[in-house]
Amino acid sequence: MDKWDFLEQFHNIDMDNIKKVELLAKNFMEWCRWNKSYETIEVIKPKNFVTIIVVHNLWESHLSIYNSWDFLKDVIYFLDEYADNDDNYNYMFDFWNNKLNGLMK
Repeated sequence: MDKWDFLEQFHNIDMDNIKKVELLAKNFMEWCRWNKSYETIEVIKPKNFVTIIVVHNLWESHLSIYNSWDFLKDVIYFLDEYADNDDNYNYMFDFWNNKLNGLMK
């Protein structure tokens, strides 16, 4: 499967489901640790709002607060940037393939 088809599958994750958002955050932090980066991601489900909020420091210069759908865009962006050659794509695919299947169940 090529990179674009693989990354497109991330759009099938239900980012309105708190358990899926928390699992994506957990998996992405694990991915960061595999790549010697130690990011912080916090998922918040406010009592009085429908929107799931994700706070993270993926952008090194500042702390970001986004809704879950925008967080997904950030994840896809970082994975796309990482997979800039076949070796990196294969490494990314090996890590994310099973995790992505679990996120879409």
